[in-house]
Amino acid sequence: MQSINFKTKIDAYLNANNNLTHTDIGVLLLIDDFYKDIPEDIKAFRKIHSYFDPKILENSKELITFERIARIKKENELKDAICSYLSIKFNQITQSCNYHKCLETFSMMSRYSANFIKDMINVSGLPDEMKEVLYENKLIINEHEFIALLNIYKKAKSRRLKFEILRRISVVDVLSRIRKQYLYDDINSAMNSIKNFFISNLGLEEKNEENVFFWVDDKEHTQIQKDKTKAMLGHKESSQVRKSIGLTEYPLQHITLEPFKTKYGNKILKFEIRNKIERDNEPYYSSFLEKMIRKNLEFPNQIHDLIGVRIVTTTQDEVSKIISHLEKFLGGTSSRKKEKNNLHLFGKHVLSEYSSKEYFVWKAIYDISLPSPRIDELNRLLELISDESIRREIENRKEFLITQPSVMVVEVQIQDLKSYLAGITRGSPTDHARLKMNQVRANTFFKVFPKEIYRKELMKLKNTILHNSIPTKQPQ
Repeated sequence: MQSINFKTKIDAYLNANNNLTHTDIGVLLLIDDFYKDIPEDIKAFRKIHSYFDPKILENSKELITFERIARIKKENELKDAICSYLSIKFNQITQSCNYHKCLETFSMMSRYSANFIKDMINVSGLPDEMKEVLYENKLIINEHEFIALLNIYKKAKSRRLKFEILRRISVVDVLSRIRKQYLYDDINSAMNSIKNFFISNLGLEEKNEENVFFWVDDKEHTQIQKDKTKAMLGHKESSQVRKSIGLTEYPLQHITLEPFKTKYGNKILKFEIRNKIERDNEPYYSSFLEKMIRKNLEFPNQIHDLIGVRIVTTTQDEVSKIISHLEKFLGGTSSRKKEKNNLHLFGKHVLSEYSSKEYFVWKAIYDISLPSPRIDELNRLLELISDESIRREIENRKEFLITQPSVMVVEVQIQDLKSYLAGITRGSPTDHARLKMNQVRANTFFKVFPKEIYRKELMKLKNTILHNSIPTKQPQ
């Protein structure tokens, strides 16, 4: 039935313009079906994050705070209103409002917010023509000053432009909660403590590096080879077969493993730790924001994989052995939560609707008690202060903090090499980039780019393509 529908649509497109390319037709098909399946939880999401709801623009009885501020005409009143509005987002309740500091903080967080919007567009894997339509309006895409955005909002005639400013504000609001809940430096300190904790208790001893080559074959399975020459030949054969049956060809990939030997005699091929608010040693919030929006979460502490540990073993049989060793120092069932074990569990290997039967992993959430990050700060103060009375006060405070550890929720994943590589192989059904694209396209995208605003914009693009007039690119 669907193939007939596709044929009917394609014939209609070609009747309108018989010069359409295959790319044009692909984009047109995607546009026509794009907003047909809206996530069921979108109403619940909009109750939590009201600025993402386009209907808010039509509610003249109950004005949102930003709208009220936009209507203030007296300069002193406007300044006080802005200060109050931003201070409550960024500061503690006892802190007096610093107008210029609040504007500076907003500008910084607006940049993270704008980057999040771009990231959602890019992660979605949409054709470039559709991406260009979805980028923020050129009036605000590079504008991060609160006053400037407020003035643009006041003058705006476009419903889309007003929505995009409110969306920017809403993302800043969620981001402010994340930053108040988790200090970037504290998370890095916690991550280092956890890393050292695992290395010490597993007794990890570094071994020689190992090179591994891998690629996707015509059955969409990941092939692994340590010999480069054999890998190149195998990849060439797979590429030829994929080409002959109309599948996309992907490059040969390579990874250098840094193996460890545990004190128990097990071999670990890879041990890595990451946190969800960092990328390339810089603060990065898009992943955290996306998960909060996708799962309709209101508070940052509802995310339980802020810090993640991944251990890669040689085979699946090694996974259960490593779990046994971990339980000795992680506390077992007393601290383990939300275990997901798709290894040998009644033949079930699928973790979610986006996973694959070829992908195996054991994961669990652990509560890990860590020393307060303030202890390191006090130690640095002790090095600088010679006054004995002050030193005694600092030592007393330090002793108190030692007895008051902070609790960090950590996700631990253990998987064999084949599954790990399947998760990073381009073209593999379990490629993490594909998984993320599917998650965004199935849910997050429609909350960030609502049908009420962007459906009409995409239909304009459809009309443009059918009449061979390509729209001018907006700045990115």
